[in-house]
Formats: sequence, C-alpha cells, structure tokens
Amino acid sequence: MVIVPSVDVRGGRLGDGSEEPVAARARQLVAEGAEELHLVDLDGAETGLFLNLDLLAEVAREVRVPCRLAGGVSRVDDARRAVDRGFAGVLFSSAVFGDDELLRDIASLGDRAIVEIEARAGFLAPRGGEADLVTVATGRGALASARAALLAGVRALYLIDLTAEAELAGAPRARPPHEDRRRQRYPR
Repeated sequence: MVIVPSVDVRGGRLGDGSEEPVAARARQLVAEGAEELHLVDLDGAETGLFLNLDLLAEVAREVRVPCRLAGGVSRVDDARRAVDRGFAGVLFSSAVFGDDELLRDIASLGDRAIVEIEARAGFLAPRGGEADLVTVATGRGALASARAALLAGVRALYLIDLTAEAELAGAPRARPPHEDRRRQRYPR
C-alpha cells in the first residue's frame, strides 16, 4: 500500500483555512517522508476552472517529488496541460465513467493518468468534473466501473471510499454479520 498525502487548495490558499503558504505545507510533507503528492484544485472540482493551476504547478516544480493534479479533472486536454506544466500526472474524477470513449482517451496517457473511483456504498459518487459526465456516472457500480477502466486500457485506479469521509473513523472495515442484524419487535 502506498499512502500519498494531498494538499487541497481553494482560492490560492490551503483548503483547511490555515494561513500557512501552500508551498510550505507541501515542503513539510516531503520533509516528513512523502515520496509523492496529490495537489488538489478544489476550485477546479467545484467549477471546472483550474484557477489554482499556476500556483500548484509552481509547487510541483519546487518540491522535487512527483506531484499529480487532482480536483475534478475530466478532460484529457486539461491533463496534457498539467503534464506540460510539470506535473507527473493527473488524477481523473470518476465523472469520466460517464463516457466510455473518454476512458480510452485517458488510457492513451499511460502512467500519467490515474482514474479515481469515488464511491459510496459500492456506487460512484463523483465530487467534480463536467456536469453532464457526473450525471451519467453517478450511481454506476464501482466494480463495473473498475472493469470498464481496465478494459479501456487505464493502467491505474485510485479508490476513494466516501462512506466515512471526514468522520475520522479510520479505514472502512467489513462488519461481522451479527452487527448487521437489527432487532425487530413483533406484536403479540
């Protein structure tokens, strides 16, 4: 297993609202042992406009570890622009599962492309990307989506389990059958 920290950016600042410069946070993560970073443009995820691309590209060049752009990327042209700007690659939103032809185009990027499988309870729940793609992809089975990506030639997938997101609950785990039983009361 590889753990890759992400640096979330909104409006040119860290997404957690802290005053720390974005580059300083990235340098800190690398100093603590990160061998790769995901630089997330939250504005891109929300609006489709990568307003933080210049800042994130500068950070990617500065930290001297591979950095991937993330944040609702669903167009191959945006991915190519990011690579041209110095990113090692791109994390594509699971919105791309709304277009099987797009998956084949993404596969042409080889190792520079990772497709996210953002899932809740086994079904896709894209958090960014082009609206029409999000609409089509939402609710598609996560396993079927993974198969479609692999059949299209996508080399890497990145699973994001949204079931317990932001709950600080740790990794998801399978529940023993006795935990799923619900008591039922029957009238006498």
